[in-house]
Amino acid sequence: MQPIKSVDFTVAAVDDAYAEGDEVYSVVIGTPVDTGSFENVELGNDTVATTIKDGNDNEGTPGDDDKAIVSISGDASVVEGNDASYTVSVDKAVAAGETVTVPVTYTYQSAESGDIITNTTEVVLDAANQSVDFTVAAVDDAYAEGDEVYSVVIGTPVDTGSFENVELGNDTVATTIKDGNDNEGTPGDDDKAIVSISGDASVVEGNDASYTVSVDKAVAAGETVTVPVTYTYQSAESGDIITNTTEVVLDAANQSVDFTVAAVDDAYAEGDEVYSVVIGTPVDTGSFENVELAQRHSRHDH
Repeated sequence: MQPIKSVDFTVAAVDDAYAEGDEVYSVVIGTPVDTGSFENVELGNDTVATTIKDGNDNEGTPGDDDKAIVSISGDASVVEGNDASYTVSVDKAVAAGETVTVPVTYTYQSAESGDIITNTTEVVLDAANQSVDFTVAAVDDAYAEGDEVYSVVIGTPVDTGSFENVELGNDTVATTIKDGNDNEGTPGDDDKAIVSISGDASVVEGNDASYTVSVDKAVAAGETVTVPVTYTYQSAESGDIITNTTEVVLDAANQSVDFTVAAVDDAYAEGDEVYSVVIGTPVDTGSFENVELAQRHSRHDH
């Protein structure tokens, strides 16, 4: 059998995503233990220093081990008036002293910019925060909008030097705002449009009394709110006033409507006479989730 004069072995340089630059380690052999072959065994060269060459310039096309992946996750739906939650994370720990800044933007599929509050425009990941949570508030309003969709989008991460390569994984979360009483439960003040009437408390016989019917929120384009108008008589009689107006129609161009009631002039000494102008249940073609009446009566003496 031929004597064995040399033995080969390898040391694997672990592939990772960190931008570490050149790194040096040494392989050192120690005092040989001879079972009886030689009179004397001594060391010649006992150390080999090896430099690990890092980065794309040395490694070529990056593999999965050479990349840190930044992703976003979050709620697929949120009830109007509540907060949707999101998380931006990186799949490998950020190196101490370094940061990865991730821009956050918003796009609107069927929602509009006023439907959400977008306070978060970037998140910063670091050694203590491999993930960052934030919320987006879905603004509660009175409009009957149905489901509305917006998306939260993360952009290209800016790394101060932690990783060789940083790429995006899932970069978008689409969230549906669920609207209406079926989703929101008992309507609050933000979920209601209030229709009311105001007008003159008195009118001189022979003159006109003025009235205004209004809604406290703008009617949506293409929709109407029709409000019936009736008259009751406390001490006046139907012949004492001229009641031409029996309904008013509110729309996007007319959040309030004015009309008059003529107090008929006659020769009779009747003293003060009282009638009331009353608005009834509004009929909304689809602008609001809920329409309610505030002051229904405007009482007048003449």
